Amino acid sequence: LLDNFFNSSEFQSEELNKLKQNAEKKLSNKEISDDEIYLNNQIIDQINNLKS
Repeated sequence: LLDNFFNSSEFQSEELNKLKQNAEKKLSNKEISDDEIYLNNQIIDQINNLKS
């Protein structure tokens, strides 16, 4: 699911940065569930992998 989303050529790095920042902000919230922690970490990892 995420692979197609991130591999689409229209997806600009500015939008990736916004997504990553949003995920990092959610992770700083102590009230989020384990599932949300996992998903947000996955988003960050996917973005980091694209940039490397």
